Amino acid sequence: LSPAVLSLRFFMKLAKGAALDSVRGQLSVLSYNILAPLYVRPTDERTGEVQAFAAFKWAEPAEKRLAWDVRWPKILSELVASRADVICLQEIQFEKEECDGGSVFVLPPFLKIDGYEPRVPPQRELAAIASRNLRVLRHEAAIGNAVLVRSERLSILDAEGKDSNTKVQLLVCGREGGGLEALGPTSVACVHLDAKDEEQRVKSIAKCIEQATAMGTRELIVCGDFNTECLIGSAVGAFVSDAGEPSDADMARECASALRLEEGSAPSAEALEAWCKLHSLAAWTCKAKRVALARAPTGATRAAYAHDQTEGVCQEWRLDHIFYTKRTLQLEGLWSTLEEERASAGAGLPSLTCPSDHLPVAACFRPLTPPKLPAPEAAALFERLAALDAKHAEAQAALTAAAESELRSLEASEAGAAGAAGAAD
Repeated sequence: LSPAVLSLRFFMKLAKGAALDSVRGQLSVLSYNILAPLYVRPTDERTGEVQAFAAFKWAEPAEKRLAWDVRWPKILSELVASRADVICLQEIQFEKEECDGGSVFVLPPFLKIDGYEPRVPPQRELAAIASRNLRVLRHEAAIGNAVLVRSERLSILDAEGKDSNTKVQLLVCGREGGGLEALGPTSVACVHLDAKDEEQRVKSIAKCIEQATAMGTRELIVCGDFNTECLIGSAVGAFVSDAGEPSDADMARECASALRLEEGSAPSAEALEAWCKLHSLAAWTCKAKRVALARAPTGATRAAYAHDQTEGVCQEWRLDHIFYTKRTLQLEGLWSTLEEERASAGAGLPSLTCPSDHLPVAACFRPLTPPKLPAPEAAALFERLAALDAKHAEAQAALTAAAESELRSLEASEAGAAGAAGAAD
């Protein structure tokens, strides 16, 4: 068996919606794109029409499948019943609240869940997307991500960092007496990646890795709506350390898919070369930061009409993912996805039973102690490093002295030559 298969053999498949806290010592993470109500059949001021991706032509009757007052109670019920330690949400529609000195965007009341501490994007980011939505969709609504942390189980260690509407990242560890004492500092990033540009998706995940190391940890969970299936040959898929080596056909297929070429069309040589460089950049980022990511093997999470499809059975894509560092996180359980929701897969999302256009993904992990050298071996390693540093410093000093001596000789020769030339004149 390949390393990828061996590392993912032993975990439990859980029914979607099952409580995730049945094992006290496991960390549970849930990610959910909840479909902001503003993004359901809005008229785009730039075209005067509803864009195809927001039309949800398959979702009828709309009053039972798309109406927000029908959807949000179901979403809340799923979140509360999950009892997840970390809830990562995308496409939250924040509410504007007046306060002293102006107004702020805050979580809608239904997401202020007892027992959870929220982390939301900065106000400047929320204001910027609200301004854009006012201009394009005629509604001043801030849409973005948020992370909810179960405060009796986890402590948030960091101050607010470099967050945006589409990336909220924080550092957590197990709280004393909460059952997760074995969990050391771990960075959690909730992302909503670009819908069209693979290069932007790669840059976003690279920033998550870089921010985690800046927080002082190599332990990381990145989850959310990736807007890509992360198949072998994709550039985002290259972040997964045990994904295997893609073939030339894999690279060409994923490049063509990302460029949205017509079926059967091949990317140009230039486009494929750029794709290979992007793929290498993703893999190199993990190696350079010494972060080895695995992907929880979630299935399809979105069901909709394919491009230009107007009727019939919906198509499926696996767009929502959980990446994690298996060095300190062992996958123990995973919610099922559309493989167990066949009626919704065919009818499309949102459905009568699934209140968003994406299914949530969720996973449970057993915290592992990171590998550590025994004290005598660590001391010996530090001694060797100190000796190596001293040797390098000695060699550098010798080279500097030799260079300075040579420089003085050259300056003296030049001065002598100049003097001789002056005497001859």
